[in-house]
Amino acid sequence: MSKPSMWNNILKRLEVPHDKRETLSALRNPDLLPIPRKDQTWGFWSNFAYWGVMSFSVGTWMSASSALDVGMTYAQTIGSFIVGDFVTILFTLANSYQGLNWKVGYTLSQRFVFGIYGSGFGILIRILMSIVNYGANAWLGGLCVNLILDSWSHHYLHLENTLPDNIAMTSKQVIGFMIFHVICALTYFMKPYKMNYLLIWSSVACCFSMLGMVIYLTHKAGGPGTGFKDVKQTSYGSDFSWNFVYMVSYWFGSVSPGSTNQSDYSRFSSSKWSIWLGTICALLIPTTVIPAFGVIGASTCEKLYNESYWMPMDICEKWLFDSYDAAGRAGVFFCGVSFTASQIAYTVSSCGFAGGMDLSGVLPKYIDIMRGALITAAISFACQPWNFYNSSSTFLTVMSSFAIFCEPSFYC
Repeated sequence: MSKPSMWNNILKRLEVPHDKRETLSALRNPDLLPIPRKDQTWGFWSNFAYWGVMSFSVGTWMSASSALDVGMTYAQTIGSFIVGDFVTILFTLANSYQGLNWKVGYTLSQRFVFGIYGSGFGILIRILMSIVNYGANAWLGGLCVNLILDSWSHHYLHLENTLPDNIAMTSKQVIGFMIFHVICALTYFMKPYKMNYLLIWSSVACCFSMLGMVIYLTHKAGGPGTGFKDVKQTSYGSDFSWNFVYMVSYWFGSVSPGSTNQSDYSRFSSSKWSIWLGTICALLIPTTVIPAFGVIGASTCEKLYNESYWMPMDICEKWLFDSYDAAGRAGVFFCGVSFTASQIAYTVSSCGFAGGMDLSGVLPKYIDIMRGALITAAISFACQPWNFYNSSSTFLTVMSSFAIFCEPSFYC
C-alpha cells in the first residue's frame, strides 16, 4: 500500500474529534445524530428559559421605541407584539415536532424537505441569519460588558475616544465588543444540551435586574410618568393598518431565529407538555411585560433627567455619571452582570450554536458544532453591527428583515 500523502495526513488531523467506532462522512458526524435518551433532560423551566432569555434582554427592553417611527401609540405597538407572539407560537410549536419525535435538528429536517443537495438552500439561509443576528446581539452584549467595567473603574467610565468621528463606535465600545466575543467563545466548549442552566439563571437574574430598575425609577419619579400618553397616534386608516402589520412582522422577525432553531432544542426535551407549556408561557408573558418596562424606563427618565433613555445601559451609565458612589456602582455592577449573562445566553443559543449546527451539516467531516459556532462568531464582524443601532429606524429595519429569510424555511 502506498504511504498517505502529506495532504491526506493534514485532512485527517482536521477531522472533528470522534469515537473510532463512529464513522465520519460527507453526510454525518456525531453532532448530527439523534440525541440519546440520557441527554433529553430539558423540562418546563429549560424550555421557558430558552424563549424567556430572548425577552429578558436589552433588545426587547428597547423594542417599544419603534412606535416613534411608525405613528402608533405605545399601547398599540405592544398590542401588535402580542399578535406577533401568537403567530410565533403557531410556527414554533409546528417546528418542534422534528426534534420531539425524531430527536433531530433543523439541519437534518431540511433534508426531509429538500433532499440531500436541496437542503443547502434552507441551511444557507439560516447560516446567514445566524451571522447577522450574532453581530447584532454581540454588539449589545459589549455594551453590557462595559457596565461592569464602568462600575470597577472611574477612569474607564470616562475613557477618551481615540477613534475617528466618522466611525459609529467608540474605543470603549470596541473593548466591550471584543471581551464579549471572547466570553462567548469559551462557552462553546460545552455541549448545547447542557446550556439550559445558563439560560435559566441568566433569565432569572435579568428579570430581577429589570424589575429593580423599574421599581427604583418609578419610586424616584413618583410614578411611571406619562410615557404611554405622550406619544400620540399619527397614522390612521390604511396607513395604520399597514403599520400595524409591519410591526407584527417586525416582532415576528426579531424572534424568528428562535423559531427556526426550535427543532434543534426541542430534541433535548423530556416531554411534549414541557415544550408546549414552556414555549407558550414564555412567548406571552415576558414579551409583553419587558417592552412595557422600556416605556416606563424612558418615561421616568424624561421626568428625572429631561431625556428619554431607551437602552437600559444608558440609564445605568447616567447613574454613574451623576454619582459614582458605592451604592450606584454596586447596582450597576449587578445589572451589568445580569444583562451580560442574558446576552451571552441568547447569542450562544440562538446564533452561535445555531450557526454551528448548520455549518456542521455543510462539512460534517471537518466542522462540528463548536467549530461552526466559532466560525459564525468570526464572520459576524463583517456585518458591522455597530451601524445597526444608530437610530431606532435602522434597528427596526434590521430586525424585521429576519422574517424575510425565515419564512421560506417555516412554510417548508
